[in-house]
Amino acid sequence: ALWAYQKPTNHPPVSAASKITQSAWRKAAGADGHEFDELAVRLPTLAAGLASILCIALLVRRWGFGLAGAAAALFLALHPWHIRYGTEARAYSLAVLWTVLGCLWLTYAISDGKGRWRYWLLFGLNQLLLTWSLPNGFWYAGGFAVAGMVVVCYQWRAGEDRRRAWARLVCVNVMAAMVFLPLFMPNVLQALRWGPINDHAVLTWDRLGGALCQMAFGMNPAAGGGVESAGLPSLGAELARSPWTTWLTLAVLVVGVTAGAIRLCRTRPGGAVVFGSILSATVLSLLMTWLLGQHFYHRYIIYALVPFAACFGIGLTGLAGGVGLRGAASVALGVVALGLYLYTTRAQRSLLATRPYAPFADVAEHLRLRAGEGGPSHVVGYGLGGRMLQVYYPEAKFAKNKAALAAEIEKAEERGLPLLVVLGYYWLNRGDDSYSDGFEILDEPGAFHEARGFAGIDPLFYFRVFEKVDG
Repeated sequence: ALWAYQKPTNHPPVSAASKITQSAWRKAAGADGHEFDELAVRLPTLAAGLASILCIALLVRRWGFGLAGAAAALFLALHPWHIRYGTEARAYSLAVLWTVLGCLWLTYAISDGKGRWRYWLLFGLNQLLLTWSLPNGFWYAGGFAVAGMVVVCYQWRAGEDRRRAWARLVCVNVMAAMVFLPLFMPNVLQALRWGPINDHAVLTWDRLGGALCQMAFGMNPAAGGGVESAGLPSLGAELARSPWTTWLTLAVLVVGVTAGAIRLCRTRPGGAVVFGSILSATVLSLLMTWLLGQHFYHRYIIYALVPFAACFGIGLTGLAGGVGLRGAASVALGVVALGLYLYTTRAQRSLLATRPYAPFADVAEHLRLRAGEGGPSHVVGYGLGGRMLQVYYPEAKFAKNKAALAAEIEKAEERGLPLLVVLGYYWLNRGDDSYSDGFEILDEPGAFHEARGFAGIDPLFYFRVFEKVDG
């Protein structure tokens, strides 16, 4: 699992951790080799998401803002973006945790008057994990290293102490690189053989705006049209439904984060430098993505959720104190502000609680019920997503292209069974040269009809079950 990197959606640390928790569940439950448990697979990212909430409270409190730590933690816990990626079996939840811990360990290392190695070594380990978890993590590890240099220069006045701190900072980063390079090199060699990503998801101003909307509200600016987008929340839908509340929530976010950033710069400039390094790494990552025409999704900048949430908590409590509110009145202001956010983002949280990420399990259940009621069918998962269907429904076959699909149609006819083709990621499959020729068969007039549709949390994850028409 540590070296299974045939495509960029495989994140080695999560793959390895999920394999451990899944193996432990299988042994404890006495399950066979084909069975798996969703909670066991997702447990590492769920644990990382919960740990991030605790650690951001500790970080903000360590920086001297007390109650703001609780506000930041509560905001992060309510944020739909964090909820979504805190349950997906991918490394974005880990990226948030390593970002918080990077800030925390660097703070402890620089503030430790005894100059002990323990915090520097923990920071170096965090640099390794940050770089290893996601391909763009090296931008943030580099940002932390530069921030450490700057903060040491600013806070450590004695030349000898400053040089010792710089030496230890360089040393732990070199140690992290010495472990990372041989550990990750097999994955680099695999990455060089990745095929082109043909979904045309390059960075544009619209996609950047969508990423910022996700950062603020955890949902898209607009839901889009078609059956795939039915029932999906969006900021546009909230503005149409509750314009005053939504605009007020946006104003509270902008004012709170801005006030928090100003307060942080004034009272904890070292913390401001560290957060500035995260934002600088985000900008550099975006710039290189745009210049190189690389693939982009909003989740690639999830690291910046840490300073966003922390500054909102710091700003919220600072504004309460600034207008003279104390005790219960200060708490009431925080409750109102978080209540506005809770209300505006309620639909997205409800979606995450009621729909699957992608409806593989729902499709598999439908296929089993159909087989039980009407007899067996020859089931084929087509294109992108087809192999994953086999995890949930092992009886399914996989077809990658027109030739493979035609062969499966012939097998179904030989067996005298109805043919069902399960297709998700519709526009990606139709636009990818590896899979698009199969649509010559699926689009043939009168050959197939759509028997069922299953929705996920994104238009991409809408799955269709096509049944071949007899004759």
